[in-house]
Amino acid sequence: MWALLPVGVVAWILSLLHAPEPLLFVVSAIGIIPLAALVGKATEELAYHIGSVAGGLLNVTMGNVPELVIGILALRAGLVTLTQASIIGSVIGNASLVVGMSLFWGGIRNGIQSFNREEVGHHAVLMVLAVASLALPSLFRATAPRGNVEELSVFVACLLMATYLAYMAYDLLGFRGGQGLNRSHSMLDESEEAAEALVTEEGTAEWSIRRSVFWLAAATLGVAVVGEVLVDAVRPVEK
Repeated sequence: MWALLPVGVVAWILSLLHAPEPLLFVVSAIGIIPLAALVGKATEELAYHIGSVAGGLLNVTMGNVPELVIGILALRAGLVTLTQASIIGSVIGNASLVVGMSLFWGGIRNGIQSFNREEVGHHAVLMVLAVASLALPSLFRATAPRGNVEELSVFVACLLMATYLAYMAYDLLGFRGGQGLNRSHSMLDESEEAAEALVTEEGTAEWSIRRSVFWLAAATLGVAVVGEVLVDAVRPVEK
């Protein structure tokens, strides 16, 4: 995986040399893969230092950096279809592929698994809200063709961001009775046992906080540069 890191630099150089779009697309797509893996690695290393709850939220937030960057670049370039595909692909991938593979591998490795019912309920509500928010502008356009779908989309986007911030305040800071302040002793014991088992099996953090932050920032910047090459290569196809 790490041997592919120079491919992103090759994609950027090829873009300066005005290489053919199909070649740029293939090279830049390959170059983003190790950068996304580097984002995940840096996030995991940070999670060792800041704790499981904050680390989990950080992993969820930074894990979608490639899709977020590509979506912003595509939208800035006027590639609305590519932006929509990036968002839908990210939602489907996280809701189906990531969760499905996690449950499948966890079942093979650990047998019967147990989950906190309250936490699962929170995530289920957030997922339903996200899917409904994606469908709402389309339904609005179908039922009210003369309505201003752009204003509705902006409102829905602000609502989703506010919901995410509220959930972070609830789960991480314990605001309004969140688990940050009201974790039961049994839940704390289970969390400590799981953390000890993870550390025993996989070891401690390999990177310091400073190194993790540096590589996280560098990988994010690399995704932005290579993602712009990818978007430019896709532009002729969409047109």
